[in-house]
Amino acid sequence: MVSEFQDPDVALAGARVDAAVAARRGRRRERDLLMGDAHFVDILAGLAASSAPVVVSTVSGSRLQGSIVAVGPDVAVVSIPSHQVAVRIRAISSVEQPGGPATAGDASSVADIHLVDLLWELADGSTTVGVVPDGGQRIDGTIRSIGEDVVVLGPAARPGPTIYVALDSLNELWSPSVSA
Repeated sequence: MVSEFQDPDVALAGARVDAAVAARRGRRRERDLLMGDAHFVDILAGLAASSAPVVVSTVSGSRLQGSIVAVGPDVAVVSIPSHQVAVRIRAISSVEQPGGPATAGDASSVADIHLVDLLWELADGSTTVGVVPDGGQRIDGTIRSIGEDVVVLGPAARPGPTIYVALDSLNELWSPSVSA
């Protein structure tokens, strides 16, 4: 509002500044609302597409500092300096991105890979892997076979026990050679 004591040019400039601030707020709110429609797997896919550095925390207590390199409907593959770790989506408790907000991917960004596919890829009986089932204790061994609902691990070093892991309980798969 222009008073009788205010210069019209100053008032107009102030109104323009106020309008620009309101427009920025509106765009930010719109972006925030759009992010509200995103699904966790879509955000993970967006992070994979950007190769952004992240810290992935799991329900087992792992903190994986690296980048997400692939995302499937039930698994995200995190590349860390010494391994690639396939983490079941339901076992990811949080993801920290130091550089700012992630851009959500979409359904086309999610690859057709599943945790069981990655297990089969490593089931050669000679590659040492680590698996982390519910409960959080890592078990190292070689994948001997995969059944309908079980993964059979042989000893990483002979002699050692054969270990049967319920497939549904498996949260993490550690290997230097997981490829997605």
